[in-house]
Amino acid sequence: MNAAGHAVTQGLWDAVAATEADPTVQAVVLTCAGRTFVAGADVREFGKPPVEPHLPDVILALERAAKPWITAIH
Repeated sequence: MNAAGHAVTQGLWDAVAATEADPTVQAVVLTCAGRTFVAGADVREFGKPPVEPHLPDVILALERAAKPWITAIH
């Protein structure tokens, strides 16, 4: 299962920064590993203090990205 925990938010944050800095990237296609795209929150992180980057900040970075992001859901 793909859970939207810290590893996912950190990976997206890093990917936005890397693709924005790379002039050879014109667009980004986000795919999944496994049978589901993202099943929901990572329940193992419930009750723990939030860790940066916070999901709303990652979503804002995706929305503000100069390059288009496409999600390929199967």
